[in-house]
Amino acid sequence: MDTAADITIRCSLEGGPADLTFEFGHTDGSQVTTRIVVSLPGGYASLNCYLLGYDLSRFAEDLSRLYETLDGRAVLTSFDENVRIVAEVADRARGRIALGGKVRRLGCSADTAHEFDPVFEVAFAGLTTDQSYLPPVLTTLRRFLDSSGVILGSPWTPG
Repeated sequence: MDTAADITIRCSLEGGPADLTFEFGHTDGSQVTTRIVVSLPGGYASLNCYLLGYDLSRFAEDLSRLYETLDGRAVLTSFDENVRIVAEVADRARGRIALGGKVRRLGCSADTAHEFDPVFEVAFAGLTTDQSYLPPVLTTLRRFLDSSGVILGSPWTPG
């Protein structure tokens, strides 16, 4: 199914503007074709990956809990561990959320991978945002998960 959605979390990095954007595209069963864009002062990185509906659903639950309690962390980890993004409370009194993580992509498909194929990895840390960005992020993410038809259950649990 093709129900696209974009989520941009406005951030700052040492006083300059920064963004973390998720562009959700085509869904196929439990997989979501996703582009993750990290925009920093002076440049950006954009990598494509696959995320599972299950992982996105758990991330939404964790983000919701983080927003409601202003405590803890929310972690998005892809099934192949090529994506790991962490949001955690950095300053509870000011409602500040720290973001960091990594996105990795092999230079070719897994079917034809060789030892010498390039690996592209973007690691980032030090992004901060305000808790007020979380409700629209959650609304868009939940709307996408509800309307896309992506399977939200764990692919590793029968039934």
